[in-house]
Amino acid sequence: MSAPIKKSTKTADIGFVGKHLRTSRHGEAEQRFRVSFDHAPIGMALVAPDGRLLQVNAALCRITGHSEAALLATTRQELTHPDDRSRNHELADQLLAGETDAFEMEKRYRHVAGHYVWVHLSASLVRDDAGNPLYFVAQIQDIEQRKRAEIELRHVADHDALTGLLNRRGFERQLTAQVQEARTGHGGTLLMLDLDNFKYVNDNLGHEAGDRVIESVARLLRDRLRGSDCLARFGGDEFAVLLSGDDGDGSVRVAHDLVDAIRVTPAFSPTGAHRLTTSIGVTMLDGSQATADEALNQATTALYTAKDTGRDQVRVWADGSEAQQTLVARKLWARRIEDAFQSDGFVLLAQPILTLTTRAIHHHELLLRMRDTDGSLILPAAFLPTAERFDLVQGIDRWVVAQAIHLLYESDDPRRSLAVNLSGRSIGDPVILELLGQELPRALAGRLTVEITETADIGDVSAAGEFARNLRHIGCQVALDDFGVGFGSFGYLKHLPFDSLKIDGGFVKHCTSNRTDRLIVEAIVGVAAGLGRETVAECVEDAATLRYLEGIGVDQCQGYHISRPLPLDDAFAFDASTVRLDDAAREPRVLSRR
Repeated sequence: MSAPIKKSTKTADIGFVGKHLRTSRHGEAEQRFRVSFDHAPIGMALVAPDGRLLQVNAALCRITGHSEAALLATTRQELTHPDDRSRNHELADQLLAGETDAFEMEKRYRHVAGHYVWVHLSASLVRDDAGNPLYFVAQIQDIEQRKRAEIELRHVADHDALTGLLNRRGFERQLTAQVQEARTGHGGTLLMLDLDNFKYVNDNLGHEAGDRVIESVARLLRDRLRGSDCLARFGGDEFAVLLSGDDGDGSVRVAHDLVDAIRVTPAFSPTGAHRLTTSIGVTMLDGSQATADEALNQATTALYTAKDTGRDQVRVWADGSEAQQTLVARKLWARRIEDAFQSDGFVLLAQPILTLTTRAIHHHELLLRMRDTDGSLILPAAFLPTAERFDLVQGIDRWVVAQAIHLLYESDDPRRSLAVNLSGRSIGDPVILELLGQELPRALAGRLTVEITETADIGDVSAAGEFARNLRHIGCQVALDDFGVGFGSFGYLKHLPFDSLKIDGGFVKHCTSNRTDRLIVEAIVGVAAGLGRETVAECVEDAATLRYLEGIGVDQCQGYHISRPLPLDDAFAFDASTVRLDDAAREPRVLSRR
């Protein structure tokens, strides 16, 4: 508890104030002033130029908890928090010097209980007829509740709601300071952690189980680190650690200790104990990093190297390492992506999709390409991973959606439908929802299918479900793309509203010769039929596969046997009669739909 306010040896010169008011020959004004002063709902004080409190009202006594006598026996300096005194003195001196007419500031007053309360101070100066300063008139508003709310909001803004750890925003502030400190010789170490295969827990056991596992891991990490170390959760199953000090070997040992601890310590949830592993990327903050982003890129690249080379291990960033070469390559791709935005460097192709019941093509999937310097087209597998790493993929997806809207407006075929793919990073993007809701009439919205890739990094399935419901509310169709390839495929059916399932091409390619693939394809078709939803088979590469898929009740097919991706005009003019299908050899076995 803070020490009580010291009693001032100076007496309050109330007589001086009264004399000044009486000699003003405005008795009514004096009375009004006294009534307004005493009964004002906010704190009021008359303060001498040397800081003595000359007169106070009841509201100021309530704010500070002090009696009127105690306040009149102290000074402005004694009442003010030490950290606020210098600024208060500076502003008061400017007012006394005639540099300003009034000033405002937020400061802290010492409460009788020993703590400090936040107030908003407004002060002006009364001078005599000769221009000499007589006293300050101070108005004091209690802003303690607002300040507490601001502190709570700052805490919420900088901390993860689930674990209470710092979030990315709060951590990056600490990291920026450490990067600057490293330039003066006081280094540190940055660790980026990512749980291996955590997606399986979320998709198969539910998000409540996933949340409890994350909390368990957060406690484990906190217990293994020093109080001087900084731990944060970036979201999902990704954590970051900032180790103080520049002992590189010791930092790497800490990283290995964390990997070992997570491997041998089960994480608990309502569904039981879960054995997990983690991958860690490490970079030493040695003064060479210009920004916090550069340090994060280094550690994240080392992390992905650890994942790509087997997981459950530690990789350290080093100049000339494979991780550095990977980062350099990604930065080059990021620059090319940004240039493509500026120079119309993205191109859309369309792949026709055959409707088996009508033998017609009115549905096309839009496929993204990038123009190379020689005019050739670059497949998205070359640049989309970098776009996702550098948060550029949302811009690409917004561009694709905008182009699809334009094509629907321009189409002279009222039956033409288009499909677009969204990255997992764009699922939930309010800009895309706003674009579709404002630019696409409902009559056209029904002709646009938004494909949510089942293998995408969907961090929050419930949020993805809300996004899908919003799309359907706008009028768009929703398809689950690459269905069947992930652990949680059938689990997604409970959480994501959809109109069609696109069967992953890895099962379709060999379904006529591989019994396992055939069983999986038939299971997907059966589930879709039971739910009254359509199926689209990808990667159809021969007539035998096409006949088989039609026979088991698949609704639509796409693949090289039907057509390769084509320039838009060619794709929209494609003639479905060129697709070979031996009807005589077909023995359809159609599954009933409800």
